[in-house]
Amino acid sequence: MIDELELDRYHLLLLIEKLNQGLEIKITAFGKSMLPFIKPNDILILKKQKPKIGDVILFKNQNGDIFIHRCLWINQDGYYTKGDNLVRFDDFVANQDVLAVVVEIFRSNRRLLNFRYLNVLGVLIFFLFKKTRNYFFQNN
Repeated sequence: MIDELELDRYHLLLLIEKLNQGLEIKITAFGKSMLPFIKPNDILILKKQKPKIGDVILFKNQNGDIFIHRCLWINQDGYYTKGDNLVRFDDFVANQDVLAVVVEIFRSNRRLLNFRYLNVLGVLIFFLFKKTRNYFFQNN
């Protein structure tokens, strides 16, 4: 999906400010890291809320780069995330680095139905692949 969203500091601060005001933000997806769940040109609606396992989240990594990937595991300090179409996990995402959760997806001007179920399905698929699951638990 968003392999890497490049925002200058001003636009990043503006995005964070709007999310903190409780507004929903609409962005266009690009990249391939969240295929087939999120495709290039899908419209994503983002809202500031606490992520749950299976949610697709907007976050800032340790280098300050912005990504949208799936939350696969949560502990008290933050989140473990991964793009659906990627083999490797992202670095650990601290609580304060989560900016928003994708709450709706539109494709070809149609809202994707059963969005919540698709999130759960993504997590189930992850845990069904033994090699991926074993790698995750050995390295985290």
